Amino acid sequence: MIEPILIKFLSAKLGLTVTAEKQTGEVTGPAVVIDKTGSSESNHISMATVAIQSYDVSKLKASMLNDRVKAAMRTIAEEVTEVTSCSLNSDYSYMNTVTKEYRYQAVYDLVYYEEE
Repeated sequence: MIEPILIKFLSAKLGLTVTAEKQTGEVTGPAVVIDKTGSSESNHISMATVAIQSYDVSKLKASMLNDRVKAAMRTIAEEVTEVTSCSLNSDYSYMNTVTKEYRYQAVYDLVYYEEE
């Protein structure tokens, strides 16, 4: 599974709690949520598309957190043995119009393997 790898890596790099689901309630500070949107496997090599959502109390702060996430993700293939490739697919403002929460989303295509 790629989620635990990303949670551990980003938590350490950002100094924040990174989760696989958003906690209920109003955003009161920076938060990062990992969401795998698709995956495949070939010859014991896994591929995943992952959305990393950056939440904060303002659009500017959410944007700045998104930039920190992107900076961290640029180094993941060099720093995490299981990840062999990481490329940014896209990133954009992704405000939650229902809850009025500010967030940005960066979408990555990852190639990785799981150590046994």
